[in-house]
Amino acid sequence: MSSILCDEVYKNLLYQQLWTEVEVKRYGEVDIVCGKPSHRLTNDDADDEDMLLEGKEYVYPLQMHQYKGSGLTIEVLGRLFSQLPEKLKRLTLGIVNDDGTIVYYFVYKGVRKPKKN
Repeated sequence: MSSILCDEVYKNLLYQQLWTEVEVKRYGEVDIVCGKPSHRLTNDDADDEDMLLEGKEYVYPLQMHQYKGSGLTIEVLGRLFSQLPEKLKRLTLGIVNDDGTIVYYFVYKGVRKPKKN
């Protein structure tokens, strides 16, 4: 994982998304950016506090070509979750585009029940 990529996601979370307690942590071979969001990210968060560790979100930075190409597969996500703390059930992908924009998507460990309306 490129430290430049982690730095981009780190700065975006800290200065644009206004997260607090943002830091880069290393789990095995993986660098993860984690921190506390300034607001609830989904309506499910109230029901899913057990998805988070210490109220923090964990963000896996990757480049757009890794996401669009064959770089992100079920096997890769399985290995990624195996290196993270077992209690962590949700990970956020921080996908960085060449123009500097960053989008965030949730991925869940295992199968997740659909949200009730």
